[in-house]
Amino acid sequence: MSALRPHTTSDYMTKPTAAIIPPNMNYGKGTYRRRILMRGLPGCVIAELEDCFHGFRVTIDHNGSTVSNIIGEALRTPMNTCEGALTPIKALIGTALDTPNTAFSSIANPRSNCTHLYDLTVMAIGHACRGEIDWQYDIIINDEKDGIIDASVLRNEELVHHWLVSDGSIQTPKEIAGKPALKGFSKWANDTYEGDDFEAAQALHKGYFVAIALRWDMSAMEGRKVTDYSPRLGICHTYSQKVVGSAYRNRGAIRDFSNSPEALLKFQ
Repeated sequence: MSALRPHTTSDYMTKPTAAIIPPNMNYGKGTYRRRILMRGLPGCVIAELEDCFHGFRVTIDHNGSTVSNIIGEALRTPMNTCEGALTPIKALIGTALDTPNTAFSSIANPRSNCTHLYDLTVMAIGHACRGEIDWQYDIIINDEKDGIIDASVLRNEELVHHWLVSDGSIQTPKEIAGKPALKGFSKWANDTYEGDDFEAAQALHKGYFVAIALRWDMSAMEGRKVTDYSPRLGICHTYSQKVVGSAYRNRGAIRDFSNSPEALLKFQ
């Protein structure tokens, strides 16, 4: 197993948290996979997301210019309280379909929502402008080997971005060498990419963040209160001051899609 590198602890969890959760003894042999599918239909977009920890679906109804309704579904979640985020996401009802990506946080606070449902909803709203077409992202992040994490994102089965990352810093492609894959990502990515390519880069960045958790055996925390092992507050709906006290990690919610990408979005 690869040693837990210092940057991953600071990027994902505090040192006390990392000390409580045992390491994943199989890390180094697997692949993190996330699939996002957005289907443009008359008057609506249906978007789905699934990875090792999460399964969400959101339906965006619209009149061609603004969002008229949002229905979220929490199909598989790491914590029992994640379903509560299906309500605050409705704050985006009434949003213009062509709202810039950077403007959504002023309409609905991301930290009051589930991070993954929020991101999926924002993507679905933007997808409504594309019309009645399907759009699929596949995020593929191999476990770290020899200090390198191989990360890529495909759009409709075609490669869009391929990064080699070391200590949280992108090494290749050379055009973005030295740029951070996590903290500080948005600033340089907004200056580097536009439109669909920015969306794909952001999807890869979000997947890279989640993949870090695979270094730890999160299944060992099943049934435990979140406050027993994670002191973080304010990062999302579950970790809000009012909710975190009743949050615990769901049992049987983790999946391994390393060798079975075809199972993604089956929600089994």
